[in-house]
Amino acid sequence: FQGGSAHNVIAEEAILEGTIRATHPDIRAQIIDGLERMVSAMNGLYGAKATIRFGDGLPPVINHPTAAELAREAAAKIIGPDNVFKQRHPSLGGEDFAYYLQRVPGCLVRFGAGQPELANIPAHSPYFDFDEGVLPIGAAYLAQVAWLALHKKNILMSPPENDPLTTF
Repeated sequence: FQGGSAHNVIAEEAILEGTIRATHPDIRAQIIDGLERMVSAMNGLYGAKATIRFGDGLPPVINHPTAAELAREAAAKIIGPDNVFKQRHPSLGGEDFAYYLQRVPGCLVRFGAGQPELANIPAHSPYFDFDEGVLPIGAAYLAQVAWLALHKKNILMSPPENDPLTTF
């Protein structure tokens, strides 16, 4: 938020920026509609001249249920079922992987690389230090996902019809 140049003066102009994240495109559209109606109502109520603009932003990550089950099965085989955690609540993190999921069935997997003996430093921190020791486990996991997908011949192996990205 940026508004005016002094704390005790009503600003001539104010700018408020932010992000809108939702778990489904319809919910995002409802939020945008509600904000547009609120701004319009405040303009009428206070005689203001507020405008509102929205960028596209990233779409929500919507995992395909079959892909998610296959991913959990592969993880259980590689690291054991007690080490596989299903996320309890939807995440609102922005991820461009969502564009792939709009075209083909798949799922986003979070692969932990934390070390219990060290401080839990978030991935976006300048102090984050990735533990390369987990790379062989990650590679084995991805190989297991591929093996299961090939041997189960499920929906994940069928590209969408008439998709220019999968038509050769």
